Amino acid sequence: MGLLIAGQIILTNFLSYQVLTLRISFTFIVTYLLAAWFGPLLGGIGSVLSDLVGTILFSKGGTFFWGFTLSAFLGAFFYGLVFYKNPFTLPRIIIAVLINVIVIDLLLNTFWLVLMYQSPWTIIYARGIKDLFLIPIQIMLLYIVGNNKQIQRLGKRL
Repeated sequence: MGLLIAGQIILTNFLSYQVLTLRISFTFIVTYLLAAWFGPLLGGIGSVLSDLVGTILFSKGGTFFWGFTLSAFLGAFFYGLVFYKNPFTLPRIIIAVLINVIVIDLLLNTFWLVLMYQSPWTIIYARGIKDLFLIPIQIMLLYIVGNNKQIQRLGKRL
């Protein structure tokens, strides 16, 4: 679990692209693995730890905001509900990605940004366009990762 938390921190802080209120990252892959292997609760706790440690170690002048930590928990929790001890199918991938992208990223994280920076709600349009492009990419990548035989074997060992 510690390696996955470290992977989340690295992907979030070093291998993501961010401009103002838009971030493109592949952290969702590690979040999926964390939640699928350890379940909704432990996956959520792992994501919370990742968020807290990442903020403490690599804060880029920003401040800590509990809302994003809640979003991190909920994102992993929903992945865990969908994938933990359940068959890995394309409909499950689509459901999990849509919940995480629309409910967590688009709605909840936009709400946190509006609260933090008094941004207008119109930022949801730019964030929505980004999410429209990311939904098929996330579905495709999760399908590839989830069907990888080596990753499946590793998950069964845990």
